[in-house]
Amino acid sequence: MRVSEEDREIRRRWWQIIWRTGNQESYIRKGITNEFDSYDQFKKHAHNNGYKLGFQCHRKDKDKSYNEENLEFLSVEDHRLITSKEKRKLNDDEVRLIRTKSDHGLSTWKIADQMNISQTLAWRVVNGKSYSDVQ
Repeated sequence: MRVSEEDREIRRRWWQIIWRTGNQESYIRKGITNEFDSYDQFKKHAHNNGYKLGFQCHRKDKDKSYNEENLEFLSVEDHRLITSKEKRKLNDDEVRLIRTKSDHGLSTWKIADQMNISQTLAWRVVNGKSYSDVQ
């Protein structure tokens, strides 16, 4: 019986989850586990929840384990957008505050000192190089 490319990729995702939950220190420290009973349950979940070739596994809540309620499948682009926002140091209100302080003449060095961030990050925020999606 010939295995489809999609099935091979789903199996690869399954083994990635098993490896991460058993080997990656941050997962072990947080107690993140694989709560799927079997590969077949995982595969069924993937097919029933919009999995397409090339999609990534994404845990909706990064502090919870892999399970049917917490796992969705996203395109590479959507996954990149979400994970980049999750890694941000500043929230939207802090970004607006930095820009307001700059508009009132405060240097990026002083802003960085007040906000406990690097001057580079302050400059990138002020000049729209970072957090450009925040209005």
